[in-house]
Order: sequence, then C-alpha cells, then structure tokens
Amino acid sequence: GPRPWLDRVPLSAADAERAARHKVPTRRRAFERGRLFVRHLLAHYLQRPEITIELGVHENGKPFVHRRAGE
Repeated sequence: GPRPWLDRVPLSAADAERAARHKVPTRRRAFERGRLFVRHLLAHYLQRPEITIELGVHENGKPFVHRRAGE
C-alpha cells in the first residue's frame, strides 16, 4: 500500500531535474520515491521538517545534505 511519506513533500527542483533524465517511467518513479524516502528519514533524524531537507551531489557523485544557515 501507499506509504505516508510519499507525495507529502514535493521534490526539490534539482531532484525533479534529475528524475526527468530517467526516460523509463518506472526508473523515474523509483528515483523519486527513493529521494522522498531519504528526505523522510533524514527529517526524522535531524528533527527538521522534510521540506527543509535538500540533497546535493558532489562532483564525485556522492550525495550530501545541504546545511542550513546557522548550522
């Protein structure tokens, strides 16, 4: 069944752009669900709203969480 974290928070602009690169719909949706799930988990552990979690990708392809001002 559907998970409560799905579609609750929109993808960031960068994640939506990366998702659009996947031409196969099932792969695109898998990427979107993966990103949303990671944001959901990080929000829980960082005690922040999901909408404030923004993921980036280093030049080497490794993901990271953008820091908020004051952190």
